[in-house]
This record gives sequence, structure tokens and C-alpha cells, in this order.
Amino acid sequence: KEHLHYITVAASQGNAKACGMLGHYFLNAYCGLTNSLILAKHYSEKSLEEDEEGDPLFTYNFSCALLQLGSDRYEGIMEIPGHS
Repeated sequence: KEHLHYITVAASQGNAKACGMLGHYFLNAYCGLTNSLILAKHYSEKSLEEDEEGDPLFTYNFSCALLQLGSDRYEGIMEIPGHS
């Protein structure tokens, strides 16, 4: 749990890797954190804004959070006109 404290501190200071790790932890409910799609999206997006190259795992986590949030919002109906 001590490492979670330091990751949170680093993320609050804008460290892209720490933000991405927090996004991953919230998405998967690791380290005693609750599953929070809103926070997973927030931290994953923040990591992508801070890091020009973008870690593929953090990009994947951001996509998963967006997909699940959209699915929850529209009650599982995820059709894109002309594509689905």
C-alpha cells in the first residue's frame, strides 16, 4: 500500500507513468482500490496527455474505460450507424 501512496503523489505532480498506473489500478480494482471507470478514464487520459508517445497499455485502458462507460450510459446499445 505504500507504493500506492507514492504513485498517487507522482500522479498529482503530473507524472505520466504514475497516472497511467493509477488508471490501470482503478480499471481493474487493484491495490485495494474500487473499480471506478470514471477515475480509470481520468488518469489514463491524463497519462496520454502528459506522454507524447503514449504507453500502449495506458491507451488500451483508456479505450476500455470509454467503451464500458458508453455501454453503461446507453444500456449496452453500442451501434455506430453505417459501421455496425
